[in-house]
Amino acid sequence: MDWLARNAEFLSPESITKCLIAFKDLYKAENQVERNTYVKSAHASNVVVTVVSLIENTKRLDSDEETNSRLAILLSILEALLVNDQNLDKSL
Repeated sequence: MDWLARNAEFLSPESITKCLIAFKDLYKAENQVERNTYVKSAHASNVVVTVVSLIENTKRLDSDEETNSRLAILLSILEALLVNDQNLDKSL
């Protein structure tokens, strides 16, 4: 997700959407054990910090259709990340 956020401007919205759907499918599993594997996993990733920084930098740009699209993509990536408890703590 970190790579996806950092390189979003080079990818088509369709490609990003496919990646996000595949990622979300991993934690939307009906099997609670599988779902909790993602939600409760401990890690050293700082992807939330990266994505929030990219959002802040994008907000400083002139507001136009491209900027709004980029913000929407970054917020979608952030949403998928915040399901993980440790990412949520880091974001707060």
